Amino acid sequence: MTAQPQSTSGQDGKAAAAARILYVDDEPLLHRAFKRSLSGLAVELVGTCDPREGLELLSKQEFAVVVSDYSMPGMSGLAFLDEVSARRPDATRILVTGQADLEAEVLAVRQNARHQIVTKPWTREGLCELILRGCEEYQKRHGSKEG
Repeated sequence: MTAQPQSTSGQDGKAAAAARILYVDDEPLLHRAFKRSLSGLAVELVGTCDPREGLELLSKQEFAVVVSDYSMPGMSGLAFLDEVSARRPDATRILVTGQADLEAEVLAVRQNARHQIVTKPWTREGLCELILRGCEEYQKRHGSKEG
């Protein structure tokens, strides 16, 4: 699956000013579930199944929030988010895990204070709250770019 920007904004027509979210997961079905979960939020969602493509996107675009699956072939979600931290330190990072791997979750949080954890299956409310909080934190760190 190649990167696909998709606006999930509501009907207010403010998609152009929407925060950009990068979602990286090797399971294409979860991309659809993630998009459905964020429907109605004023965000622009960009998704890819390949963490290396995600890193390429980071070199070309600004993202307020980067969400990554924990277990992916070729590069773990932790390794990916470490690279995100180095390249885009202001971006809020969220690790999604379907594994009951407390050790990995603790390691992720210890490695970087901006890592948040979401377990599969996520709840729409919980995921949206994390995404919105991440966008707000990013805006605070980056300052308002409206005007």
